Amino acid sequence: MRPDNSGKLVCRENMLYAEQLTLIYRIFELLAQKTPAVDDIEKCCDLWNLLADNSLKKELFSFEDVILQSAFEIIISAEPENFSEGEESIFVREKLADIFQGAANWQYSADAENMLTRRAKIMLANIRPLSADELKNKLFECDPFHKCRTFRYINDRFEISGLKETHKMEDFFGFLSVRKIFAEHFRDFTNGKGNYPLIISSLPGHGKTQLTIAHALQYTDITLILATPDALEEGFAALLAKLEKRSDRKFVLFFDDIVPDELDWYYFRTHVGGSFSTPDNVLICLASNYHFPPSIISRGRSVLFPVFDEIRCMEMVEEFLKSCHLNKPPNNLILMIASDYTEHFGQKRFSELSPRTLMRYLAQYKTDKNKRKTMLDLSYGEVITRPDAQLFYEFNVELMRKLYGNEFIENMLKDRLREMEKG
Repeated sequence: MRPDNSGKLVCRENMLYAEQLTLIYRIFELLAQKTPAVDDIEKCCDLWNLLADNSLKKELFSFEDVILQSAFEIIISAEPENFSEGEESIFVREKLADIFQGAANWQYSADAENMLTRRAKIMLANIRPLSADELKNKLFECDPFHKCRTFRYINDRFEISGLKETHKMEDFFGFLSVRKIFAEHFRDFTNGKGNYPLIISSLPGHGKTQLTIAHALQYTDITLILATPDALEEGFAALLAKLEKRSDRKFVLFFDDIVPDELDWYYFRTHVGGSFSTPDNVLICLASNYHFPPSIISRGRSVLFPVFDEIRCMEMVEEFLKSCHLNKPPNNLILMIASDYTEHFGQKRFSELSPRTLMRYLAQYKTDKNKRKTMLDLSYGEVITRPDAQLFYEFNVELMRKLYGNEFIENMLKDRLREMEKG
């Protein structure tokens, strides 16, 4: 819907609620007549009946819902960055006020009593005039991105995600080179210095998901969209178009748990570094337990987490202890804690050796005073145990075998042998 040269509202066919809006405006044109003819009243009743029936089929809840959601789309499509006071916004609000006033008056027309269906009467009974301030506030509330900062994209719709557990930036330890890339990339995006995709790979449990979410949500001007991998396929262009229309906001579009070999990458390649360009207000993040093909990596910035071994385990323990105000953690204490963690794994208290389970293990040191004292006392003893490097190696090899197959392991071992020969 838009104003034409004569000031009349014209509905775009591809617009949301286009059919309902067309009916509403035809009603408004009849209502605007000072002395409508009998046949005009009959036409108007027919339109109200059709609108009431049509809205029910579309799962729309009221006349107000249809009108306000449609008006919001009109304004945000025309002037997303000047939503409150733009010319289009003011024009549409004036027309809305007329429509609501006319619709509210219509419910008192006795001539229409016998021509309206029960459903139409119920709809009309709930219509009331809205002041300019009420319209402005209600239109503002129509913005789904105003209500929350995290959404899931499901069935072509944005639904509030309500993430219950999100980690803060200070909750991450180790993998300094990876965290540095994340920090630089998100900072550049918020500063308008680039938005090429971040393409993340690691074994399970290394923190891909939580690190991405934490970096996105640390910036208050970013809205996080969690999309399923299938949204990278046929509907990808439509999703980008919806976000591009909201140039008043920045979006991190996060696709997690991707299995690269199972996707049709045609649409991604077309709109990222291909025939079309990614909207400036959208940063795409892809995360997978697998490696991405070169044709995808070349279109963004690749982040490959190192394998979690005994060295990185101790690095994480050391950084954790520093976060607990132990500025120079004794090396023996780091060794004892890392060794105790691997013992817990050996006792089947954890299902995997990963940063995820290590953080779960370290959490007890913040609440269990006796545990802290015991490990500190052991670190002063004559016998200091070390984390078992072989345990990490065997676990990682077996995990990679399950994920990537035997051929990958054989090639990895061959590469390692070549490096040893060179050394």
